[in-house]
Amino acid sequence: MVNSPVRIVGDENEPAHVILEMSGEIVWKARGGWMEGITIRRPRIATGGTPSNQIMRIDGGRLNMYNCVFDNTGNIGNCISVSGSKSGGSWEKAIIKGGSQNKCGLFVENGACIQVIDSRICENSGAAITCRDKSLVDLSNCRMDRNGVDAIINDEYRGQSKEDEVMEDSAPALILS
Repeated sequence: MVNSPVRIVGDENEPAHVILEMSGEIVWKARGGWMEGITIRRPRIATGGTPSNQIMRIDGGRLNMYNCVFDNTGNIGNCISVSGSKSGGSWEKAIIKGGSQNKCGLFVENGACIQVIDSRICENSGAAITCRDKSLVDLSNCRMDRNGVDAIINDEYRGQSKEDEVMEDSAPALILS
């Protein structure tokens, strides 16, 4: 659990050079923080049952990031979830993948606000993004591809124009709840 602002810096040009493998999840509650050039993924060798958790949960905190990869492949759950009215951040050049079936790559709820720029949300078995309870995901020049459904499931949505989203090799849909 991260309760104080932390700066995590890897290789800003190639996040594959700095890899954090973990079976649990990072819970970010700090009101600030920075992450750059890091790949966070699941261990490639699995033993026993399939764990059920996401790779990162931002719960009441804020985290800005640049050029990071989050890969939840091998677990059951969303890749990243963001919850709470003071939760959010600005994410640029992120890759979010590995959300399991009936879950998603990016799950945002309870008034959280995320800005995602020049990023890719891909290879999730469920929806690319789920947004609930007056939350906001502001996408700019992002690509969603190879998801179970390239859906943005939402009750309030802005910042997305047809030119911004690229959906390939998926069943595209926009679902409002």
